[in-house]
Amino acid sequence: AVVKPRAMATAPMPGVAVLLASHIGDRARLRKLRRCLASIEAQEEAPLALLVRWSSTPELREEVEDAFDEFEAPCPLTLLRAGGATAATQFEHLAALAEGLRALDAKVSAPTARAGGLWTAFSDDDDIWHPRRIAHLARAAREADLLGQAAAGVFRDARPLVGAGAAPERPGDVAALLAAGRAALHGGGHGGGGAGAGAFESGVRLE
Repeated sequence: AVVKPRAMATAPMPGVAVLLASHIGDRARLRKLRRCLASIEAQEEAPLALLVRWSSTPELREEVEDAFDEFEAPCPLTLLRAGGATAATQFEHLAALAEGLRALDAKVSAPTARAGGLWTAFSDDDDIWHPRRIAHLARAAREADLLGQAAAGVFRDARPLVGAGAAPERPGDVAALLAAGRAALHGGGHGGGGAGAGAFESGVRLE
């Protein structure tokens, strides 16, 4: 099935809430988290909400708190820190965020709420987001809605090749690596359950 352009043009755009789970065990991971947060700040279209739960080694706790204090979130931010001295798993973090996500879903689904509904996306703390990542995810969600799908997987990563040199720090760095043939794209579309997937040029998650 393919969604007609007219239907796409008139259908309301869904909101995208992003869940991010993070454990910071060393300063290299902290640098990647800061890089990820900077790319979220640079989104051309903001998420509806960003829900984050994190843990860290005791010696890095203050530095992680500083990173989030300096983060200029482009949307409402839910920020939770895991208790205890041991590392929390990604699934433990996401389970703890579920209550906040349910509350957000109830708010968005209310009769007086914005049209389009709520979709959920996930991010690792070492991702570099393409500036239009949320815009592309929202478009994929809207198309999936029109096709009667309950889920849509948008998968297109850019990954530096072996010997590419210094790791990228911002989206522009990855674009330069791709142009120079020193990075490769993986994936290339979206799909989901229900009536099938339509044509869609996916956004790129940059790693």
